[in-house]
Amino acid sequence: MSTWMNRARRAARCAFPGLASAFILTVASAASQELQLDPHQQLARDLLRELIEINTVESEGTALAAEAMARRLLDAGFPREDVHIVGPDDRKVNLVARLRGRDTGRAPILLLSLLDVVEALRSDLTIDPWTFTEAGGYYYGRGVTDDND
Repeated sequence: MSTWMNRARRAARCAFPGLASAFILTVASAASQELQLDPHQQLARDLLRELIEINTVESEGTALAAEAMARRLLDAGFPREDVHIVGPDDRKVNLVARLRGRDTGRAPILLLSLLDVVEALRSDLTIDPWTFTEAGGYYYGRGVTDDND
């Protein structure tokens, strides 16, 4: 297994959403063929589903998504002091989490992602944008091919 896949797998196991959807996209065809997902693959898929089904357009804000992922991190064992929801107001916020390493001699890394998606008219779409849908080996929903993870 490649180094990237090992890192994605570890991130998904920790419920770290920054890499979860990138990893789950690699198993989309397996899911569509009704193969059994490994626990880390199922977790990544569940994270993606949860985020896709939260409306984060400008008019709604990002607070619900940030709070949902903060809960996931806390439930996975992140210390409360390492999980922060910050932003200019209660509606437009970001999630900032620190994943502490074991080797203090190494430089830290920063992973970034976005939570919001652009506005769209429901009438312009053939599926409900806030329902995570699997069809023909692909996942569909608002932000599924974005880094909305």
